[in-house]
Amino acid sequence: MKDKLFSVVVTTYNQQDTLVETLESIKVQTYKPIELVISDDCSTDETLNIADKWLSDNKNRFTNTKIVKTQVNSGISANVSNGLKNANGEFLKYMAGDDLLLPYAVESMSEFLTQNPNARFCISKIKDFYTYKGKYFYGRIRPYKNTEKFFLRLKTADEQFRILSNDTITPAVGSFFRKSVFEEKGYPDEDIRYTDDYAIWLKLNRNGETLFYLPKLTAYWRRHRNSTSMKNAFDVQALYCDLQIKYRYVVPYLNLLSVYELFDLLAQIVCFQNIVKNGGGYDANKKARWIRLISPKFYLSRPRVFIEKIRYSNFFKGRYD
Repeated sequence: MKDKLFSVVVTTYNQQDTLVETLESIKVQTYKPIELVISDDCSTDETLNIADKWLSDNKNRFTNTKIVKTQVNSGISANVSNGLKNANGEFLKYMAGDDLLLPYAVESMSEFLTQNPNARFCISKIKDFYTYKGKYFYGRIRPYKNTEKFFLRLKTADEQFRILSNDTITPAVGSFFRKSVFEEKGYPDEDIRYTDDYAIWLKLNRNGETLFYLPKLTAYWRRHRNSTSMKNAFDVQALYCDLQIKYRYVVPYLNLLSVYELFDLLAQIVCFQNIVKNGGGYDANKKARWIRLISPKFYLSRPRVFIEKIRYSNFFKGRYD
């Protein structure tokens, strides 16, 4: 059987320092028929020049390559959406221009989709990492073991909503899809500018899509000072987007949640509202932490958090490049 075209969409914005490493991790994939799409959100550094040169030097490796550009900065969701719409593969994934794929990642994802014809919305295992003075430091594998055990018991979209109502199970670099799921259920909500995974996951879930799980490590998720995830933790606009997501895709379905999950959702929403009200930033985030005390999850998760901080003490020092 002929291998299906697999599109890898790399979304970029001012990632001149990490893009080549990301692209090289795609170049060395064991799977051959790959389309590479770079979707750039009006970068102001050398990202586009680097992308142009790299594609010119390596285009023969891929079935097809293209760069999608915007004239104005449109936000993370629109950038992802532009990339996905320009992808031609039956199978696809998207990733940021600072994350890395393991060499067998695309092959594993393609095999999984082929063997599971009903799977259109999928995740795999990823590992955190960061670099410091040229050295690589690796952290935890996600999904975490307790999350993984709980998730495997949830078989339907409504059951899986219980865990997705809180957050994604793993960062976007671990996800992969059939393109048909976006064509039928819709592309990312572009009005929610500052998210690339959580809104998409909930949108697909609330449209009845079951999340499938490939229990294999496929990617490394980079943490660094300029990463979106680091900035969004304290950014008012990003936290406002989190509130948009909660009110659009979670609050209308409270009847699906347990009392425990309702308390955790309430704590999240009030915490986000408090940070936004106080202008965002580290200080506002720190002051709002007490709100999480109303959630039973806070107390139940303390032993695990304490153990992990000891186990990954070097990783949690946060000495990122």
